[in-house]
Amino acid sequence: MLQSAYLQRTSMAATAIGAVLGARAAGGQAATSASVALAKPLSVDAPGVGPAAAAATPTQTQKQTLTLTLTDALSPSEEARVVTERVPPFRVCHVNAAWVRLCGFTETEVRGRTLAMIQGPGTDEAAVARLVSDCARGRVSSMEVTNYDKAGRPFLNQLEVLPLVEPNPPHSISHFLGILRPSALATARYA
Repeated sequence: MLQSAYLQRTSMAATAIGAVLGARAAGGQAATSASVALAKPLSVDAPGVGPAAAAATPTQTQKQTLTLTLTDALSPSEEARVVTERVPPFRVCHVNAAWVRLCGFTETEVRGRTLAMIQGPGTDEAAVARLVSDCARGRVSSMEVTNYDKAGRPFLNQLEVLPLVEPNPPHSISHFLGILRPSALATARYA
C-alpha cells in the first residue's frame, strides 16, 4: 500500500515537473510560479518526500519540493540551459541550442570547461562565490549576473541553478542545471 502511494506521488511529481519545464519552455505564465516552487533548497529526505509521504499530513505534503533529473534537464527548451558536473569546479557536460545562441560557444568548445569562460570584468565575483557555495551544499541558487559571450559582449541575465538528482533511490545529486534568462532591457545598455 505504501509502495503504491509512493509510486502514485512520484508519477504526480513527474507530471508536475513536465508541466513546469513545458511552461518555462513556452514562456507561459506558469513559469513565474514554477520558479517560486523550485527556488527552495533540495531536500530529498524532507517531510513529504519518499515512501513515508504516504502517511504525511497535508501540511507536510505542502512542504514537498520538486526534483529534476538529468533527463528532465535535457528535454527540449527555448531557455538557455547548461548542465554541469555535481562537484567543483562544475565542468560543463551539456549545453542546449539556446545556450549556444546566447553565449556563442559550441557544445564542443565548452564541454569539460568551467563557466569561467563566460565571466569577465563586470561579473560580480562575490555573487559567483555564493552560487558556488550553494551548489557545493546541493542547494538551489539564483542571481543576476553579467556574463560575456564568445565575442566578449556583456549581457545581463538572471541565472537559476538547480540540483539534478538520480531518478532512483537514494536520489543523490548527479549534476546541476543552470538556466540563463537574459534581461533585454539591461543588455541593451551594453550595446
